[in-house]
Amino acid sequence: MMAYVVIMVNRLHKSIIQQILRFRIPIFLGIVAISLFFAYMAKSVEFDSSIDIWFLDNDPNLIQYHEFLDRFNADEVIVMGVFTEDIFSAEAMASIDRITRAAEKVKNAHNVTSLTNIRVAQGDHDFVEIGPLLESLPKTAKDTEGIRTKTFSIPLLQDYVSDDSKATIILVELAREGNDFQGKVDITRALREISKKEEATLKVLLTGSPPLDESFYEYSQKDTKLFMPLSALLVMLVIFIVFRKPSAAIVPLVVIGLSDLWVFGLMGVLEYKINIMTSSVLGVVLAIGVADSIHLLTDYYQQLLKGFDKREAITISFTELITPCFFTTTTTMAGMLSLLISDLKPVREFGLLAASGVGFAFIISMTVIPIVMLWVRMPNKKFLKGFNSGLLQSFLNKVSMQGTRMARIVVLFSVLIFILSILGISKLNIGANVMNYFKKDDPIRLNSLAVENKISGTASVEYLIKAEEGGLKEPENLKRVDRSCAL
Repeated sequence: MMAYVVIMVNRLHKSIIQQILRFRIPIFLGIVAISLFFAYMAKSVEFDSSIDIWFLDNDPNLIQYHEFLDRFNADEVIVMGVFTEDIFSAEAMASIDRITRAAEKVKNAHNVTSLTNIRVAQGDHDFVEIGPLLESLPKTAKDTEGIRTKTFSIPLLQDYVSDDSKATIILVELAREGNDFQGKVDITRALREISKKEEATLKVLLTGSPPLDESFYEYSQKDTKLFMPLSALLVMLVIFIVFRKPSAAIVPLVVIGLSDLWVFGLMGVLEYKINIMTSSVLGVVLAIGVADSIHLLTDYYQQLLKGFDKREAITISFTELITPCFFTTTTTMAGMLSLLISDLKPVREFGLLAASGVGFAFIISMTVIPIVMLWVRMPNKKFLKGFNSGLLQSFLNKVSMQGTRMARIVVLFSVLIFILSILGISKLNIGANVMNYFKKDDPIRLNSLAVENKISGTASVEYLIKAEEGGLKEPENLKRVDRSCAL
């Protein structure tokens, strides 16, 4: 019964490859048409780093976050660290005021707060008035000292000014409509241009979530442009060393390139955005997608060495390898699709895209490679003999022979590695510090550390406190809020 099943499966595989070769031109044109469609859809794919991408649409945390935005319209903050010899000097305060007023006019700046426009509570126990810290900018040394004394007497302002009066911050809140990637980039660059105009008086360092997102995107773009071609070149070089034939090195790259293009196109179709998770899909497809190509090419050359002609060698290779390649592909896809149970949206998207990329690589390998091999000139006998008896092939044969002779040692060594891996996994820590994504000497990291060390933290935390109508005016409730904020 089993032998009959094997025969029927082989006949099916043989029939499939014969149809692929028979209708090679329509199939090839179909691959081209699909690639053009996905290339068009890939044009709409954009980068997104907003907090919304991490949550499912019905996630309670996301619903609460949107409720907060509905009430207050802003949550993202850019911290502009201002450094000079004396921030209370007339010249420095004038520069701070010019930056503040210019920042207020920037698109999507919801609120801008600095020493020159901040409103504070002033008065005694019987009367409290909310008004500006400064009635006017200082002009004399006496004015400067008066503002300095007043500022340090108000506890609320301790997080705005350094103890040595050499640094302060300007807080810029982003409006909700600008709380997307492009909005963050635009406002960050606009504030940077405003700061440059005051370089003669002040040193201004931008930090906070939007500048971090801008830097992350720029580095991701640079890395993609550098490492993807570099990885492809390395793969091509290794394959060329193994096969010593240009066509053998180019074909796997075509498969990988088309697979990545289809993945990007699928992102456009599904309206997915590029984020920290989905940006790594291309590397996964590169690592896994090349395997089927190598298997097919290797077996194809082996069949040619046995004396089969081009069409027969392609047919035999396809018939022998489609089943193992299919099962390795489906098991890999199943592992990737298991990520769909995650509660994090980017993880789900990564799982779906990675599984799709692996599946695309299998489909393209099993259609494009046989067709291309049929069109490419068959290698000569000298190449085939050298391929089968080269140093690399001899080394691999010896390794495989030793592996079978030393099976117990191999199993024991594998078990030892497994145990050590389990011990290593137990020591892993979960961390979400964005600063760790950057090098220690990176400007954006240095800027953040400079502001944090001199003044205060650069990350914002918002609390949504609810009470019955008029409840937040009750002294007892205000005391509870005060105790919570003191934690």
